[in-house]
Amino acid sequence: MSRWKRSVGEEYIDFADDLTGYPPQSGWAKWVGGAVLPLLPLWGAINCWVTQKGFFPGYSGRGSGHGFSRYDLTGTQAIILGFLLLGIAAFLHFHYFWGNSRKLSPFMEFGKIISGLLAVGCILYLYWFMWYDLFGNVM
Repeated sequence: MSRWKRSVGEEYIDFADDLTGYPPQSGWAKWVGGAVLPLLPLWGAINCWVTQKGFFPGYSGRGSGHGFSRYDLTGTQAIILGFLLLGIAAFLHFHYFWGNSRKLSPFMEFGKIISGLLAVGCILYLYWFMWYDLFGNVM
């Protein structure tokens, strides 16, 4: 089936399926995907921890022209966002770097599970906090 005729949901499923298996076996995937790419979310995590400020990007259909908005986080919520970014960085490192190392490959799945649970737990907490902040006063 053509890439242009596939539904968006199928692409997300294929992407998630790729992350559950083994990474491409190459030095490029190991060093770029496993060492360089995780530095981006790690930098964001350190920034959230030091400044105790962060944000969730979003989309708003109304507002100032372009439609993009953001939900600012401070204090504890920014620190939790930092742990979410740490979980993403660790997941990428375990998947691409450990998955391409002969000695570390047996431990790749454990690292991916732990970092995935960290990221999902942080996402659930942050969405609960945002939901309560937005709608908690109504109830």
